[in-house]
Amino acid sequence: MSFKETKFGKKKSGNKFDREKKFVCSEQEILLADKEQDLYKEDRKKERHQRRVEAGLEDDEDKNKKEEPISEPLVEPINKYDIKKFGSVEEAEKYLLHCHTCGRDITKGSECCNDKCKDFILVYNNLCKWNGDCKMCKFSKRVKKDETDDDR
Repeated sequence: MSFKETKFGKKKSGNKFDREKKFVCSEQEILLADKEQDLYKEDRKKERHQRRVEAGLEDDEDKNKKEEPISEPLVEPINKYDIKKFGSVEEAEKYLLHCHTCGRDITKGSECCNDKCKDFILVYNNLCKWNGDCKMCKFSKRVKKDETDDDR
């Protein structure tokens, strides 16, 4: 048997890196060698991970990260039609950027922060956070008849 053949067959891989020993003299060279070693380890880690993903042994973390964009939702500004509808900028911000039931911050265009808050007003016919003087309830005619009849 030659040195390249063993009882298991031919040796499949050769030397992947240079085995010559290098001696360093200064601390700067030591730090540079450590940095190169860390970079090599990172590359090897990525290669191993990629092979394991292809074999189906691990989930692809990079793919999961790319699918979930890490960005804040776009906030639609208050426009002149909203100001005209509600009377002032403060009123428009109050009604359009806060939950109608609990007052939490929401995105413009959604009246309530979740389905539970929405059901609290629409299904159970309860008063909203701003009670009877809410302009949104008046626009949508959700104010209870008992409250409107009390003025008579």
